[in-house]
Amino acid sequence: MLKFFRNIRRSLLEPGSLRKYFVYAIGEILLVVIGILIALQINNWNTQQQETKELKGFIRNISSNIKSDLKELRTLKTLRDSTRAFSTNFMNAANADFISKDEFYRVWDWTYNPSKTRYFNPDQSGFEGLKNSGYLK
Repeated sequence: MLKFFRNIRRSLLEPGSLRKYFVYAIGEILLVVIGILIALQINNWNTQQQETKELKGFIRNISSNIKSDLKELRTLKTLRDSTRAFSTNFMNAANADFISKDEFYRVWDWTYNPSKTRYFNPDQSGFEGLKNSGYLK
């Protein structure tokens, strides 16, 4: 292929064909420019595909964090509901004049421990990763 172009270039450099050589040179320049533009377009497309893949990964992480947070909130709701039930039973027993041993064991839920109060701490690792990635500008 290079030999073909070399022969064309030699024939165009002969006396009296300078105008043809300039047309040939402009054609080569246009081919190079078109090649560069195509390469840039392919590069932009690849970059966009990679960014889309990364963003989908961040969205999956955030979704996973939300699911784990909902599970934690359900557990905390159950714990708080049992705390409320314990408190109600305890106050009813405390206001009673007499409480039997069976009633005491029914009221005192041995699984309840007020010193082990739990608080909700959301998992924000997915969002923090997205924030640190630079996509949120």
